Amino acid sequence: MLAVDGGNTKTLAAVADGCLARTVPILLRAPVTAITGAMGGGALTFFWLHCFVPPSGLMFFPLGGALCSGLCSLLANDYRSAQRPSVQTA
Repeated sequence: MLAVDGGNTKTLAAVADGCLARTVPILLRAPVTAITGAMGGGALTFFWLHCFVPPSGLMFFPLGGALCSGLCSLLANDYRSAQRPSVQTA
């Protein structure tokens, strides 16, 4: 169950990060991706497990989704592209 929830959360976060990658700087993009991962992880987990687990037990799934999505966004960023000169001299 955790693997299915993690896969769906990663997919939602990857789509959000990919759409924002070219226009939004990393310091703004990582929190947005983390929020997307938290919403995806929390909503899907609550939908599947709300009959079996009390809501206080489901609290840690959005936190894990946010942490993993935010870290993946930071690690996937191309930091070298910001250091390249925009005009190359011949």
